Amino acid sequence: MAPHNTFYIAVACPSCGQMVDIWLQADIGELRYDSYSIGDLVIKRIPPMKPYGPSEDCDFSRPFWALGLDECSLCNADIRMRVHVRDRRYVGVEPAQPGDQDFAWGY
Repeated sequence: MAPHNTFYIAVACPSCGQMVDIWLQADIGELRYDSYSIGDLVIKRIPPMKPYGPSEDCDFSRPFWALGLDECSLCNADIRMRVHVRDRRYVGVEPAQPGDQDFAWGY
C-alpha cells in the first residue's frame, strides 16, 4: 500500500443512501498515514517533507482538492470524494466528478 493520509467524514453513501462514517484515503500533505478531521491543519510546512501530495506542482497557498477513496461499510460500494483543503486545513468533501482519476487533484 502506497503512503497516504486519511480524512474522516460522515456522508450519505451514493449507492445505498445510508449515512456512514468513512476515512477517505488521499494523497494530501506529508504522506505518513496520519488521520485528519474537519478543521485539522494538514499542510504544516511548505513545501511538505517528501513524500507528499497531491503533487509537486501544487500551490499549497491556494485552496485545492484531491481525490479520496473509501468503501461503504454497509453495502461495500466504492465511495469517491474530493477532499478539500483551504488555508492548509481540511475543510470538507464533495462527490467526485465524472472523469476524476484515482490520483486527481485541482484548484
